[in-house]
Amino acid sequence: MHSNTGDVLYHAVRRVHLPIPP
Repeated sequence: MHSNTGDVLYHAVRRVHLPIPP
């Protein structure tokens, strides 16, 4: 479950093929 907005945005971007740092 996501409680942090930043975490949700992180996973949202991860769903896309974008090279982002962990």
